Amino acid sequence: MGGALALAIRSELFLPGAHFLGLGPNDFERFFTVHGTTMLLLWVIPFGAGVGNYLIPILVISSILGSVNFVVTILRMKHPDLPLMKMSLFAWGILIQSFMIIVAMPTFSASMIMMYTDRLGVSGFFNPAMGGDPIAYQHLFWFTFHPEVYIFLLPAIGMAYEIIPKFARKPIFSYQSGVTAFVMLGTIGFASWAHHMFATGMSFTEKTVFMIGTLAAVPASAMHVFNFVATMWGGRIKFAAPMLFTVGGIMLFYAAGAGGVVNTAIPLDFLTHDSYFVVGHFHLFMMGTVSMIFTGVIYYLFPLITGRMYNERAAQVQFIVALIGISLVFSVQHLLGLYGEPRRTYDYPPLPQFIIMNQIATIGAWMIGPAYGLMLINLIKSAINGKPVEDRDPFAVGEQYYDYRRREPHVESSYR
Repeated sequence: MGGALALAIRSELFLPGAHFLGLGPNDFERFFTVHGTTMLLLWVIPFGAGVGNYLIPILVISSILGSVNFVVTILRMKHPDLPLMKMSLFAWGILIQSFMIIVAMPTFSASMIMMYTDRLGVSGFFNPAMGGDPIAYQHLFWFTFHPEVYIFLLPAIGMAYEIIPKFARKPIFSYQSGVTAFVMLGTIGFASWAHHMFATGMSFTEKTVFMIGTLAAVPASAMHVFNFVATMWGGRIKFAAPMLFTVGGIMLFYAAGAGGVVNTAIPLDFLTHDSYFVVGHFHLFMMGTVSMIFTGVIYYLFPLITGRMYNERAAQVQFIVALIGISLVFSVQHLLGLYGEPRRTYDYPPLPQFIIMNQIATIGAWMIGPAYGLMLINLIKSAINGKPVEDRDPFAVGEQYYDYRRREPHVESSYR
């Protein structure tokens, strides 16, 4: 549903004016609001948590229930002979993400309660007429939702650490730097929230502090990228679908980070604030990095869960079409922002440069939709009559999946 709404939004923007199903400003805002909440709250967060619930018990050698917090599981229920610095980097990603959620979400809950009492007229936390400060709400909001970007990202990076060494047939180049980068990103996420607020009238000193805090994410992110590249360098890489989507996600992660540096610089932020540049930057992370890596993980776990292999050729076609489509949509949105088109608007001036760039972006979106439709068909068909595979090494990369066959749902276990 979230993807269908995205296609509807892009179709509306194919030409200037209101023409797609007669949408007006309010309808358009409803569409992108439901699109955003659906993709984030019903795709990105649940998928990361779902894979964590499936793999964390295997990776830290314990059992887990959905209601048990990842932090408790990882720190208190892992095998006593497994030190933290020998733990899977995916488990590290989930651990840091869990700490971030524990810190970030209570702030947002408190801000919602304050907003609710303001609307009832009981309080005036954000009402200037009652001595409140509306900018305070922005601080509370972004203190939660800037770290939320890293909360979305860290599970995907952890999953990449599971896939790349196996398909490169090499160990991780530097385990310690991977752990360090996770901890740095988890910390920096709470030191840079106000770079979303450079246009609100903060002092130059405040802006400088948050600019430096945001730039600190660059070396941490670069450590992950360097680790991935160094791991693949000289390896006997097998570019099956899990590896293709993971490498594609890392490529787009690099591009998205470059756009983030532009938003970090105070003078440039004033040019791109509330423009399509921000939309392109955010979606390169969410769709280009997180969703691409998640797609690779789906293909990676598919034989483990079903005992059957998907159609590799169809998955490769999906990768090519999706990569081109994602690159078209969100790279062009960066350019639209530099040309001054504001985000969250259903119409734009009928200027040739705006029209052609919006049409290119819409064509890219139309490529992404069928690509993921092909994936859905591939997985359903393969789950029913796909080729049975050797569950220990279905990708023939010379390494076993995991050693705990009793945890694989399609295997008849002798431990019952």
